[in-house]
Amino acid sequence: MKTSSKLIQGVIVGSFILLTFSCQENKEKKTEVKVQEKSKIQYVVDTFYNNYAQRVAAIDTTPFNDVDAASLVGFSNEQRNKINQVIENRLSLITTWNKDNMARNKTADTSFVFYPFSGADFIHVYYLYPQSNEYFMSAIEKAGSVIDINTLNKNDFFEYLRDFDTVMRDIYMRSYFITKNMEADFGKKTKISGVLPILLWSAAKTNHDILSVKYFILDDSANKKYVNYDSLSKVRLSVEIKLFDKTNQKFQVLNYFCTDLSNQGLTASSKSLRFMKKYVSNTANGFIKSASYLMHYYNQFGTIQNLVLTKNYYLVQDDTGVPFSRFSPEKWNYELFGKYEKPIKDFTDSLYQPNLDQAYQNEKYYKGELKFSLGYHWNSKNQNQMVFIKK
Repeated sequence: MKTSSKLIQGVIVGSFILLTFSCQENKEKKTEVKVQEKSKIQYVVDTFYNNYAQRVAAIDTTPFNDVDAASLVGFSNEQRNKINQVIENRLSLITTWNKDNMARNKTADTSFVFYPFSGADFIHVYYLYPQSNEYFMSAIEKAGSVIDINTLNKNDFFEYLRDFDTVMRDIYMRSYFITKNMEADFGKKTKISGVLPILLWSAAKTNHDILSVKYFILDDSANKKYVNYDSLSKVRLSVEIKLFDKTNQKFQVLNYFCTDLSNQGLTASSKSLRFMKKYVSNTANGFIKSASYLMHYYNQFGTIQNLVLTKNYYLVQDDTGVPFSRFSPEKWNYELFGKYEKPIKDFTDSLYQPNLDQAYQNEKYYKGELKFSLGYHWNSKNQNQMVFIKK
């Protein structure tokens, strides 16, 4: 996520217009057993959410209402060509690169994944860690809700599909969400109400079926408490999505935890901090990218920085994550890839890390170029990625 150089949390604080449709009733009424032919794995899908995901991702081209097959197939082909370019030029290369790194460092690829400041970016964390059993994404953007696709006429349906193109334009081009664009897009420029629609779209695009979607808050003991969606709720709603990965033939869990990751939001007594300390694995595989250098400001984001250092056994990040100086060589092994450059002009020069630049010149740590672009330097392609492995 990209913000200006001023000290703000690189996440959306603006209000969202939430759609009032309640999906919980549909979830309870519509389920079916789906059998995978190859593996014969049986699983129950949530037909409301799964249908939604397959429709908005332009995968299901079955005509409905006045939406004709030819229009659906045409749009689906357009979308397939677009996502295939991203897969070929970026996503598949990320998978291969990290698979090699994890094998070399004897790291479990099924481990719990911790991705703070994630926004709605499930696509990249999935391609980085496709074998994970559980993902934990967290940011301040609201979870939002989805609409009943089956009630839309042709014009409204395709307008809604184009809204996904609008919201995802920066992911396609740059690989990260731009905060000001998300603030304008969610519930204002588009009918996409929050993170959940994008997560479901992304799940379908990554060949997943949706098994269940549950909203949750935290109870007094800082544990998950499942609740029905309430568009008027003043409490931050988070969401748990159970998935079946048809590519890898496995069940996965995707958590999106909506919270303020600043020190003010994660006070010692806060339920959010207590929850993450309990729920996030102490041997997690981590991911941080395009995080606006927030954790460089320890007085404002030191708590989440410490949590990242404590929870992760294996961490992939760019220079916008935890400062390089925080990775003691006594505690961490590290491998550096790509090219380190000063922060882009949107951020202050004071965020430049001379010690990181020096480490990039050391053949002991430098492991080679990157074949993909992932981060703020998308224009020059001079990206950096670092792998940290706890000793």
